[in-house]
Amino acid sequence: MLQWSPEWAATMHSGGSDGRAAAVRRRGAGAGSGRAGRGGGPAGGSDWAPVERISWFPIPDEADLDPRVAALVARQREKLGAPNNVVRVHAWRPELLFRWLDLYEYIGKGPSGLSRVEREMIGLVVSAENRCTF
Repeated sequence: MLQWSPEWAATMHSGGSDGRAAAVRRRGAGAGSGRAGRGGGPAGGSDWAPVERISWFPIPDEADLDPRVAALVARQREKLGAPNNVVRVHAWRPELLFRWLDLYEYIGKGPSGLSRVEREMIGLVVSAENRCTF
């Protein structure tokens, strides 16, 4: 299981390392690389590991993903062509990822006086104001 640690936080804030190798500690094992060695990405390679740092949180190796997260990544590859960064960033805490997705689904599609399109437009404006790229 991936764990947050003070050493990881210090590494991230000091600019040392690439934010992955020193950041991820596994219970009973050495540090993980944060890079995927296997996966269902393009041309037999993996599209899982980001090219640049996308989060202060560790990105687990694709081979170490919770089976539910791995299934979500497979569905995203089918529908979108690649996994998105929201899933990559939250993959180290699967329970929180799926609770967040439930909340997102409820906010976007649950009962409201606003249409789904209006809610999407509000999300787009807020994301743009926050300089969020997705």
